[in-house]
Amino acid sequence: MGTGIRERGILRREMAVVLCILPCRLAWPRWRSVREPLKFCRSLVVSTFAFYSYERTDNLVVGKMLGQSALGLYGAAWELANVPLEKIVTVLVTVIPSYLAAVQDQPAVLRRYLRILTELIALAAFPATIGLALVAHEMVPLVFGKKWIGMVGPLEVLSFYAGFRSSVALLSKILIAMGDARYVMQNDVTALVVLTIAFYLGSFQGAIGVAWAWVLAYPLIALPLYRKTFQAINMKLSEYFRALRPALEASLAMVVSVELVRFSLPPLWPTVLRLLIEIATGALSYGAALALIHNERMSVLIRKAGSLRSQKSQA
Repeated sequence: MGTGIRERGILRREMAVVLCILPCRLAWPRWRSVREPLKFCRSLVVSTFAFYSYERTDNLVVGKMLGQSALGLYGAAWELANVPLEKIVTVLVTVIPSYLAAVQDQPAVLRRYLRILTELIALAAFPATIGLALVAHEMVPLVFGKKWIGMVGPLEVLSFYAGFRSSVALLSKILIAMGDARYVMQNDVTALVVLTIAFYLGSFQGAIGVAWAWVLAYPLIALPLYRKTFQAINMKLSEYFRALRPALEASLAMVVSVELVRFSLPPLWPTVLRLLIEIATGALSYGAALALIHNERMSVLIRKAGSLRSQKSQA
């Protein structure tokens, strides 16, 4: 320990001698050189504040307008509906920005990244969120108890919304990587205003009305973001929907299969058995649809995902 203190003392004296011999004056930064980075950072800060604000405003409106009991039910439904989204999307949107920034001046590469990542996110998020909505009516009373039955409606609506939002998460990351943080900021501030009004109006229909406010108002925010991103990277709408097609078609097969099984099961069967059969049916039908309809596409996608992992390890 004493040796370390002596070494630090020697180092400080050496630095003092160097500064005496070669004095270095402090200089004020030139505004021209820091103006753009400061504007960029300001846009990111405002955007982040607006994003986290409107993510919590619905809970604030429910608590103020409908009371603590409704807030407990709605808050639980929100958290549960977004569990698959947070686990799947958060990993990607926190890791991928550095890779997007490295190819910010290559629209073709950005289009490829967006296609592959959108397809991967949709394939993982859609069955999780839509499946949760399908089994919510049986799952909630079984897992949480009958007193929580009031969260079923908001959970069903919010789960479908979470599936849609999962496909939007990458758009702002691409625009920021290309240096257009200002537009993302404007979009998030607009979202804060529009969604707050929608939540207030929806609250007159109860907690489920606030949940529907997400479904009805969020597209007004997402559509301009899609338009701006597609223009920036020269992407066609048909190209984007081709990336979503496997997950959409497999999810449709899952919904039809689960609903058919639900109506065919005897109503007197135990709830836990019905729930397990519905979950198994949804998983099998989703996987079978991908294997039968998009087998070749799944093989290509697996190879592309492997190449992305190899690029990441080399970086």
